Amino acid sequence: YHRYAPLCSAAHALGIPTIDVQHGLQKGWNPLYNNFAELKGLSYQALPQMFGVWSRKDYDHILNTFDSPKHKPILLGNPWLKKMRAFGLTTDNISSRVNLEKLRILIIMQKKLEVPLFLKKLIENAPENIQWIVRHHPKGSKFKVAQYSASKDVLVDRIFDTVLISELSPYVDIAISEGSALSLEIADFGVESIIFGQEGYDNYKDEILSGDLHYVQSEVAFFDFIRSECWKNRQLNQDGSTIEKTPEIENTLRWLLNNANNQE
Repeated sequence: YHRYAPLCSAAHALGIPTIDVQHGLQKGWNPLYNNFAELKGLSYQALPQMFGVWSRKDYDHILNTFDSPKHKPILLGNPWLKKMRAFGLTTDNISSRVNLEKLRILIIMQKKLEVPLFLKKLIENAPENIQWIVRHHPKGSKFKVAQYSASKDVLVDRIFDTVLISELSPYVDIAISEGSALSLEIADFGVESIIFGQEGYDNYKDEILSGDLHYVQSEVAFFDFIRSECWKNRQLNQDGSTIEKTPEIENTLRWLLNNANNQE
């Protein structure tokens, strides 16, 4: 985050290694990890020395964006997704709210001031056998049911905003978002993940082209995809196809510090 630039500068002056640990998308529209062409061969004291990233794609992106020996990526994987698989499920609060007789679609909201019109149209024109489950962005506005639809089956509840993705995914058939980082994470738990909007496409172009995520440009394309039922063939990725295998967290931290110290 940009507000940590002064902290990086102070650490640089004191000789303290700085490491940015990935927590969301870095390609696409994110201004913090793009458009540093003027940095070529140089360095900024306000930037971290090292960037711990989830995947080889993110590694290559950081390498190309911060073209400097002073700022380097390291491949950490996403230990949090791996950790979630080890947690026991506590889903009673979810199972009592969802309708298992319906097709359940999870709406993953971005940090928005209003509900996207595209989503509102999807909900209003959807058949009655679909239940919409809303997961609000932790720092975004929390909308009421009526702001999504006055008549359709829409679930808005704090439990869906806070429960782990590993706990929610067994009760979801499909997820849709405008480019949330959760889109890729929930796909690792066997849920078909749909992206809409130009920003979403730009953020996830590689994953869309590879088939890891599905992109729709219109209501017609969305409902055609739903009716095709090809999403039913998606399987849970036990090893996590979009994340890297990593050592245990204690060893990872030691490795990070050793690598950071070696940069001096």
